[in-house]
Amino acid sequence: MQKFDLKKFLLRFVKDSSGQMAIIFALLLIPIVAFIGGGIDYSQQVSYNNKLQSTIDSVSLAVAKAIARDVKISDAAMQKIAFDLYSANIPSNDNVTLDTLIIIKDTKNNTLTINQTGVMQTSFMRLVGVDELSVGKETIIDISRSDVELALVLDMSGSMRGSRLNALKDAAKDLINTLIQDTTGLATMRIGFVPWSVGVNVTGFEPSKVLVGGVCSSSRKKNYQDKSARVSKMPKASYCPNTKMTPLSDNKTTLLNNIATWSASGGTHSDVGLAWGWGMLSHKWKAVWPTKSQPKIYGDNVKKFIVLMSDGGNNHSSSDVYSKGLCKAMKKKDIKIYAIAFGTTVG
Repeated sequence: MQKFDLKKFLLRFVKDSSGQMAIIFALLLIPIVAFIGGGIDYSQQVSYNNKLQSTIDSVSLAVAKAIARDVKISDAAMQKIAFDLYSANIPSNDNVTLDTLIIIKDTKNNTLTINQTGVMQTSFMRLVGVDELSVGKETIIDISRSDVELALVLDMSGSMRGSRLNALKDAAKDLINTLIQDTTGLATMRIGFVPWSVGVNVTGFEPSKVLVGGVCSSSRKKNYQDKSARVSKMPKASYCPNTKMTPLSDNKTTLLNNIATWSASGGTHSDVGLAWGWGMLSHKWKAVWPTKSQPKIYGDNVKKFIVLMSDGGNNHSSSDVYSKGLCKAMKKKDIKIYAIAFGTTVG
């Protein structure tokens, strides 16, 4: 089959003086323009849909964040957040007509769906009877919630005195204010404090039942089993920080008030803090803690985190070894561990 050569056809048309060629050209002009112009129409459709997708994604994330902060958020409040952001960012185009934005919060399947549809008027394809092209995008987000248990394992050694301790307090306050929202009324986010130096002060948690003498606990050296201090008592440490532990709580006031009592003294043995941080998150240790502070079973719709905050290295290399062993064991329980350094001075 011989290919149609538009260039030769046009040259022939210019040279041909008969009316036949004019009629043929007139008949072909419309589909040729529609074909070439259709590429422009489709390009505009793709471009608009890309911009629309970006807007819908932003709206979905904003609404999902609002739901995460307040699971009881009303439909009206949720829609206001969506429409305010949508109106400020929706791409404008005179030849596009959009339907009403659809927002569906499916509590049964824990999904948030935001859908936008509409039509775009064509500029060239209408010559062949295609007056409009569809536009539209949809985003579906998983809004299922998991409980969160977070143990802040805090260096209270002597080198943390002064500006570093103040910075630690400010950081902890920001964390509490960010993660625990007043509007939820739910215990989905619980945070606890494990202050440590050479040892951990277990005053208030029945020391005689969890510790071999005194009120200051060390860690089980080279023993990385998830075993409650009520089952196998912890060895005692030679020195204790004045600051006591605060078990898991969702009470913002209690947590913020406790931060004001922090003070620093003693050496640096991070394995001790990590051992008790693990205990604060392990359901096997639940007998150690008050009822409202008892951790949930691993994997029972709960995510567990430890944040280790320190200003430097341990006083003894053995503490480094023990700390690594504890971290490795905790990771096997799917506990996520993060470390924040305030400096490099050995405490």
